[in-house]
Amino acid sequence: MATYSAYLETGDSGTCMAHVLHPSGPIPLGSSLPGCFARADDRETALRRVPAAIREYMDWLCRHGETDLPKADPIQIELAGESHGMGPFNPGDAAALFAPDIPPITHKEMERYFRLMAYARADLLAVFVDESLKSDEVLDWQPNAQAFSIRHTLRHVGN
Repeated sequence: MATYSAYLETGDSGTCMAHVLHPSGPIPLGSSLPGCFARADDRETALRRVPAAIREYMDWLCRHGETDLPKADPIQIELAGESHGMGPFNPGDAAALFAPDIPPITHKEMERYFRLMAYARADLLAVFVDESLKSDEVLDWQPNAQAFSIRHTLRHVGN
């Protein structure tokens, strides 16, 4: 069983984002999960969504050829930190800083993070290969009134 640490950012409205930074305990190189998160309207739902987010993240890594991954099932979540009143919910919002974010990263970790960023960039570019997807109508589409548009999401990621 893999145990992962979740760090919660809860906004003033109660909206919550659970960040999954790494499995708990000693952190072997390659086991961090930068960018793995679950978001919900409340903390309980965000925490409940974390195992699925981890599985999706692991699947994404496998699709990009990462093979040295910790076993993802069954997954246990432990709450390792919580920050209230802030969250990266809109471009420019202040984001929480958790204990694992503070120590400097190593050269090997940097190389891995750059590789992961290259995967994300390639996935993003693949979406926009078709010129018709670059229209304002597509970029400003929202699945519902509370959701980010594609343009808003891209700006958020860029920030």
